[in-house]
Amino acid sequence: MNRPLSLLILLALTHQAFALAFESLSLPTSLEETFSVRSSHSFQHLDRQYPLKYQTLIRSGEPRAGQRFGLLYDRQGKPIRDADGNPRISRKNDFSSLLQRDGSLYMLTHFEEIPGAIYLSQLRQDPRNGHLEVVRFRPLDLSAIGGGWNHCAGSVTPWQTHLGTEEYEPDAAARKPGTGAIDHHYQAMSAYAGGDPAQLYPYDYGWQLEIVVEDFERVAVSKRFAMGRLSHEVGLVMPDRKTVYITDDAHNTALFRFVADRPGDLSSGVLYAAKWRQVSDEQGGYAKLDWIDLGHATEQDIQLAMQKKPHFGELFKHKPPIEDGACPIGFTPINTRFGSECLQLKPGMETLASRLESRRYAAILGATTEFRKMEGLSFDPATRRLFVAISKIDRGMEDRQHKGTAVPNFDQGGPNHIRLPNNPCGAVYQLGLNEEYVAVAMQALLNGRQVDDDPDNHCSTETIANPDNLTFLTGQERLIIAEDSATGHLNNMLWSYHFREKRLTRLLTAPLGAEVTGSYYYPDINGWGYLMCAIQHPAEGPAITGYLGPFPADD
Repeated sequence: MNRPLSLLILLALTHQAFALAFESLSLPTSLEETFSVRSSHSFQHLDRQYPLKYQTLIRSGEPRAGQRFGLLYDRQGKPIRDADGNPRISRKNDFSSLLQRDGSLYMLTHFEEIPGAIYLSQLRQDPRNGHLEVVRFRPLDLSAIGGGWNHCAGSVTPWQTHLGTEEYEPDAAARKPGTGAIDHHYQAMSAYAGGDPAQLYPYDYGWQLEIVVEDFERVAVSKRFAMGRLSHEVGLVMPDRKTVYITDDAHNTALFRFVADRPGDLSSGVLYAAKWRQVSDEQGGYAKLDWIDLGHATEQDIQLAMQKKPHFGELFKHKPPIEDGACPIGFTPINTRFGSECLQLKPGMETLASRLESRRYAAILGATTEFRKMEGLSFDPATRRLFVAISKIDRGMEDRQHKGTAVPNFDQGGPNHIRLPNNPCGAVYQLGLNEEYVAVAMQALLNGRQVDDDPDNHCSTETIANPDNLTFLTGQERLIIAEDSATGHLNNMLWSYHFREKRLTRLLTAPLGAEVTGSYYYPDINGWGYLMCAIQHPAEGPAITGYLGPFPADD
């Protein structure tokens, strides 16, 4: 018997046992607090109260055995230097995975840079209290995959591998003949290749990365070409070990779903993109979702084709719009992250275009490419709800407007599927999944709220502003929400949302200028739980990779 989603959620929540409760944290009230990492002072587990604080694992630039955490390297293994000749050390620590292997515990840490970096650390866990410390670390050699590009959020697969991302893929259509240049990001990447952008290939960047750690010395890094190329924020594998939801972070982007041919193997499968069918524009909006089939591909086939270095003109004929987004006969009008365009797919290029230009190809087939700053993903297996953060509701998500003012740019040439009121503070959405892990509807769960009477905070400090990474506390009915807000909140925050009580609890405030990134919950590592999060690019001092906890794991 089929039961409605709301009833299934209620039944699931009724049978859950909720062990964790957090004390709420106040807002900073002094200059010292504004520039500090502050966290909730205590949490309750079952009937016992415990102290709580943010635990620093390692800081950017920290030295250890001849290495410095976050130092960027070129393809020759030499340190990249800044304009003054100093070694370039990233202050953009992001997602860190915790991976157990043969009795050892490892951490892989993203650095959200161009060129990017991923560091492997070996950790020691104190069996008495669960505290973690870094024993040693090293940068991964990414030369076999052409180097890394803006590594952002990530996840851990059910088979204990690291699934990472490359955000803000370069626009291959904009590559200038003879120079290799595209934009300042591409120019920055040339530092990896000895300063010559002509040595780079734009289709090398914008992929999901899967990393297998055997031990401290043996690590395998693969780019998962069958999963599509876009501005990957995060990919999250569902419990069926085949379905992966992928968020696309920029403006005028799409929501993707990849279904692998075999459980635990992301090297081949079918890629889909969502089509938003709007039902309501109230409170962040509600829509039914259809899924556009972008076709099947294997990693081997895409890799083989890429060896010939195909360029954008081999995939599409490309012309600018005539007026009002209209196109010449035979060309399809689209509007994506790269603007309003007229494209015509060349014969036989369906599969290659679906993977090298996933967003553009999805738009041609009628998918929605109007999402704005699509960020973190998390999943509650008990209620089959997927959660997606939208940092801002503006541009393509508005109805031919920008920040509430009539501007056609972000809908011109596109279908204008999403037509919502502007909300610069963003929202967290919930998506109901059916038995095959297909999302059938999308509705705002939490909305940020703009205020006009606070000179320091453009969004209410009693609720979220510009949500970014998400993680669900499995079995606890709590969603953790991290912020990346430039003007919404003076100090970015980490929140816990309790579903039964419909209540937000402030867990952490970051120093001025810092994002709270990489939030990810590990419910049980040898009897202890950890809520990982990083403090990225604070106004003063190094970035920090650390965690809240440890928490006693539930029996």
